[in-house]
Amino acid sequence: MSLPAQALEAPMVCIRFVDSVPVLQVPVEPGFEELREWLRVHLPEHLPQLTGHNTIRLDLQERELKLFDLRRILHLLREEFQLDVSGLYVRPESIHRYAERELKLKLFVQEPAALVVAPPAKPVERVELTEVPLPDPEESETTDPVTAEEPEVALTPAPPPTPGEPGRRTLSVQRTLRSGASIRFDGDVVLFGDVNPGAQIVAAGNIVVLGAMKGVAHAGATGAEDAFILGFEMRPTQIRIGRRIAIPPARGEQRASEPEIAHVVDGEIVIEPYRGKFR
Repeated sequence: MSLPAQALEAPMVCIRFVDSVPVLQVPVEPGFEELREWLRVHLPEHLPQLTGHNTIRLDLQERELKLFDLRRILHLLREEFQLDVSGLYVRPESIHRYAERELKLKLFVQEPAALVVAPPAKPVERVELTEVPLPDPEESETTDPVTAEEPEVALTPAPPPTPGEPGRRTLSVQRTLRSGASIRFDGDVVLFGDVNPGAQIVAAGNIVVLGAMKGVAHAGATGAEDAFILGFEMRPTQIRIGRRIAIPPARGEQRASEPEIAHVVDGEIVIEPYRGKFR
């Protein structure tokens, strides 16, 4: 049986606004049955504060969560005061006790793992590597060879590379370069794959292609004529070493039986089998 309203203690009604939404703070002491009567008696005099607001939130403070009683409060606010409750403010302890009661299991809160801050990584040198996906010329009937009049590609000036020079930089690329793809690097380039017609590699140092070299290769691009180009199948459309330019004769589709190397001999670019050492 409900207690008479006049016999209730009258906690102060507290209404605050959070993000323009009224929040009604519910007293902790009375039980839910007494709380319903308290709302009927004391909330009407504060309704002018809620003018223009049909939605409120409830702050349950330390009150224990009981779903059945809470639903009765929500029904009272909606039916008698036309107020819909859109949310609740509750304490973590109340939620924990409610979850244990509903699940009938002891819940253990997992503490967050300590955050381990790794030391800053060593900066990685940025390499400009661009590939434009275009149809593979080998899959079409015609190709567009690169002519000897193609303009020079400018690289960052660097001293002429010397084989075995300390601190020499090497770029390793593990993919095939299709037509339209381009690699430019201020050092040596080693490519694990093919260089298809219409693709090019420009390096300040040496170029090694562990596959078919069918595109354009420019070694020693900053002027070093002691650079070399080595490939497993040398059928390039154009070769450049330093300021020397050469267009090798057509070889057909017959694959080379051994790696070949292109380098400058007596002022001319020559291609010859690679025997594991220079002349």
